Amino acid sequence: MKNLNFIIRDIEEKDTNIQFDTGFKPFGIVKGYGYLKYKKQGWSVRVAVVKINKTEKIIGISTFKIENRGVSLRRLGVDKNYQDRGIGTKLVFEIKRFVEKEGLKYIKLLAHVGSIEFYSDLGFSIASPVKESTKWGYFVEMKLELF
Repeated sequence: MKNLNFIIRDIEEKDTNIQFDTGFKPFGIVKGYGYLKYKKQGWSVRVAVVKINKTEKIIGISTFKIENRGVSLRRLGVDKNYQDRGIGTKLVFEIKRFVEKEGLKYIKLLAHVGSIEFYSDLGFSIASPVKESTKWGYFVEMKLELF
């Protein structure tokens, strides 16, 4: 894959035009209008941005929040046209850096069974049996212990 120059930053008020498809059914469409609302509710929202013809294009997003002594990762998604270039990994590393800086203990998330390998490769362990949702499919809780 061709190297891609991108940055990761906090979501901004101007980022209402976020829309991309992760290719991951049934919840692959990412739309930005709701993410500003999450930020106002105390969630951290980080975006991966690439510049195309001097215009910023958001190609990845993560939302997470401090809960107890760790972080709950709510959403991680990368535009299907930009996958396999390290964007999702970098978004997770940014969260890990935040957790370490804040002296927190872990990152937890619900992972669709199709993404277990991705998170396992980043050091996460399965923390619950597989659960089924009639709307979203099969999930497991995963956790990365840091301290």
